[in-house]
This record gives sequence, C-alpha cells and structure tokens, in this order.
Amino acid sequence: PSADTRVAMRLGRRDLLTRRNPVQFHAIMREAALLEPIADTEVMVHQLNHLVSTAELPNVTVQVIPSNVTGWHPGLIGPFMLLEFPKAKSIVHFEHHRASAFIFDDNDVTAYVGLGRRLSELALTPDESVLLIGQIREETASGY
Repeated sequence: PSADTRVAMRLGRRDLLTRRNPVQFHAIMREAALLEPIADTEVMVHQLNHLVSTAELPNVTVQVIPSNVTGWHPGLIGPFMLLEFPKAKSIVHFEHHRASAFIFDDNDVTAYVGLGRRLSELALTPDESVLLIGQIREETASGY
C-alpha cells in the first residue's frame, strides 16, 4: 500500500481505542524506541505526551522493557502484533517497510503468545512504564 494508505490504516487503528466499544490494547516496547531522536524535540515531546495520555485509557496497557534488561530477549526479534478475537482464532501480524504479513498457523501463533507473555514479564509494570515515559518526556523537553 501507498504511504497515504498506511497512514489512513494507522489512524483507523487509533480510532479503535477510543470508539464506543473500544478494543483492549496491550503495547510492549523497548526503552530504546522512546529515546531514538527520529524527529525534532517538539515532535518527540508531543509523541511522548500522546503515549502517556493513551496509556491512561482504561482499555490500554503500555509496558516498557527498560534498557537495563541486557542480553538477548524476544523483544529483539522485531515488532509484531498478536490479534486476539472473542469468536475467532488469534493471528499474528507483521508490518515492515513495504509489506505486511499474517500468521495463522496455530503452533506459530501459540509461540508468539508465549513471546508476548515473556516480554510482559521483562517489562516494567504499566504504572512504572508511564512514569518512565514521563521522565523521558521531561528529559527530552529540557534537552537532557
């Protein structure tokens, strides 16, 4: 899909979090992703503010794997989304530069469920994660 299509899809996914019957969303990210200066300070602070406010929604859980978690862990294999449905089988979705893919095989999906559990165990609690994101936001805003 074109860049415009990908942006529209992402905006549509964001609306799923705030609609009348919102989806449950659990995000686990590495601290390094919050520190990477991919935009100017104003944009970075805005994005960190948005992350904190989204984490405050009752249907959203955000966890951060701190940088002091060393060695190999499953968070290093790359991003994935585990999509779980009330009346259908779970699937895994990957999105990369110019392509995306779905995994439907039960054994593979089960392996990703395990990866998700392990990542959640490695991560800070949701409250600790929001505090860390707020700290990174303040440091980013002050220019370190």
